[in-house]
Amino acid sequence: MSNKNNRPVKIGLIFSTTGTTSIVEEGQLQACLLGIDEVNNRGNIRFKAIIEDIKSNPQIAAEKAHKLLTEDHVDLLIGCWTSACRKAVLPVLEETGGLLLYPNNYEGLESHPQVFYLGAVPNQQVESILSWVVANLASRFILLGSDYIYPRSANQQVRQWVERIDPEMIIHEQYFPLGHSDFGNFIHDLSPLLTDDKPVVIVSNLVGSSVVDFYRQYHQAGFNAPIISPITSEREIAAIGSEAASGHYCTSGYFQALSNEENKRFISHYYSRFGETTINGAMEFAYDAIRLLEQTYDQDLLKITEPQQRNELLRERLKHQSLDAPQGKLIVDPQNQHLWLWSRIGKIKNDSSIDVVWESAGPIPPYPFSDTQKTSGQQPAYHYKRDPFNTILGRNPKLRETKRVAEVASKTRSNVLLEGETGCGKCLFAKAIHQGSILANEPFVEQPCAGFSEVELQIQLFGDASGKNPGALELANGGTLLLKNIGELPLTIQQQLLDTLQKGQLLRHGEEHLRPLEIRIISTTTRDLLQEIAFNGTFLSDLFNHLAVFTITLPALREFSDDIPELCSHFLRQLNQKNSSHKQLAAETITALMSYSWPGNIHELIITIERAFYLSLDQEIIRLGQLPAPIANSCTQRNQTIRPVASDLKKKTSPNADYSLIEQAIRDADYNMSQAAKQLGISRSTLYRKIEKLQIKLKAEIVRR
Repeated sequence: MSNKNNRPVKIGLIFSTTGTTSIVEEGQLQACLLGIDEVNNRGNIRFKAIIEDIKSNPQIAAEKAHKLLTEDHVDLLIGCWTSACRKAVLPVLEETGGLLLYPNNYEGLESHPQVFYLGAVPNQQVESILSWVVANLASRFILLGSDYIYPRSANQQVRQWVERIDPEMIIHEQYFPLGHSDFGNFIHDLSPLLTDDKPVVIVSNLVGSSVVDFYRQYHQAGFNAPIISPITSEREIAAIGSEAASGHYCTSGYFQALSNEENKRFISHYYSRFGETTINGAMEFAYDAIRLLEQTYDQDLLKITEPQQRNELLRERLKHQSLDAPQGKLIVDPQNQHLWLWSRIGKIKNDSSIDVVWESAGPIPPYPFSDTQKTSGQQPAYHYKRDPFNTILGRNPKLRETKRVAEVASKTRSNVLLEGETGCGKCLFAKAIHQGSILANEPFVEQPCAGFSEVELQIQLFGDASGKNPGALELANGGTLLLKNIGELPLTIQQQLLDTLQKGQLLRHGEEHLRPLEIRIISTTTRDLLQEIAFNGTFLSDLFNHLAVFTITLPALREFSDDIPELCSHFLRQLNQKNSSHKQLAAETITALMSYSWPGNIHELIITIERAFYLSLDQEIIRLGQLPAPIANSCTQRNQTIRPVASDLKKKTSPNADYSLIEQAIRDADYNMSQAAKQLGISRSTLYRKIEKLQIKLKAEIVRR
């Protein structure tokens, strides 16, 4: 679609092309201009850049911002580098009603309604990497920083995280004035700290020219302890030189070395426009700002001539954007107008390039106001709540990805369907999604869908005309309703629920008066509802589509059995605290627990640990004898169950043979389709497909089991 409106979107770019931070900001300015060129070449919308040099000076930044907004009548601003420049511009935004897209990492402690923060806050580039550092580099820390707010805030988060484990892990902390260049005395004092047998890692939040001077002097001193920095980027590495930088680590959501197609395209276009140079995360943030604006603007927005009205609509639209960026999928958090960003650790190679050695499972949500930062004496506009998903334990990649999708779902008002076997934690996920959402302070109501007659369930859900028994829908109005085992709802009630949700109006049982209803539904099921729709007609497809905006399948415990020792340790710690004891699991007990298939999943594991705890009486070590026999014997039995049957199925080439094998497995499972699928080593949905393909005749009431 061509741009039918001749008015361009005027963007004020306020970067330092002179001054102490110009080396970094010039790259950001170029990235913005590249993005604007791409937008204009596509022809759907037209952007016009108006550039002002703020000379690394907060007062000049405020003056230039005022000029751009009041004289040049730009639609919005992109830029500022330091927090001092950004804060100097805030009063201008409040006076003029303007918007700023701020494309830099910063210390947090702020959430201004007229600013979108595109860079990382400390929790996205500090907390996320510390577990990896402890596991792979060292368990003792030296904290360095330039003496201003961001380095101190970042290191304070490091200290807070470390102190949960062992405060003595931090052996030294020191700050230097901006521009400090002579680190000789400090490096001399490091000698006794770096000769100990215990490995040490240096966390550096030095900035500017101090980075180059420190790395070079540290290298000349001959020390080998690794340095890791959330600030040092490819541009600083190029200035340091490969000899002094090699072997150290840096962290960022973006590295030029990323091999995804979006990054390859970004680099290729940048080289074509400005020549081959080093690209860093700050430049990507600036480029992302233009891309987000391109997605947000359309002809309807351009037609609005009143600036304040246009800015309000622009701001509201930006709050709900996501972007496939060079670093990966990014999401604007509507609560605080910061981005969900990736976190990566790169090791610097001999040629100064970056080898990515770790990355987060997905974009990390921003917490601009951490508990640590609250102690700084500054009072933020509001306190962003801690991550409710931390209560869901486990490090397995499949589980982490499930948590990531659930976190994304929590940032919307959309309905969620949680699929998974009995006992795999669906209710725990549902509560975390509610607590992580903007509805967290609203009601959270749980309603089982099984175990009631149809009339009882109708009253339980919709209430009755007397008003003495308000239904679950009414109790949860404005908040979240958790419908447990949604697949058990009778068809008549499914239709009534669908009508209620579509109309946004509630009708009590036996009443004619409609009541307004605004609600979010989280549903759980152990069934494959798509199969129920396709084969049995026991679930309404329209209701499924309404409830399954986000469909999240929770892994069974056997799919992340490597996390069982950590889970057992957590459950055992709770029991020890409750009973003032110090019991531990024997190695053979842990092996058996990891070998068992856990048909009851996490719930069964919790019960098993609690049972074994009390059966062990006054013994401090819990041994195999305290476990149920099927679990204690699982090591020897594990190779005699599912695997042979599954391999037999794969070896069969005759349809008749497949028919017999599947039919036998179904009989052996007493016509329990989930159990038959497990015995065959295939999913329940695959089993249904094979039944359909081979035309196996089964009674409908049996297939539903």
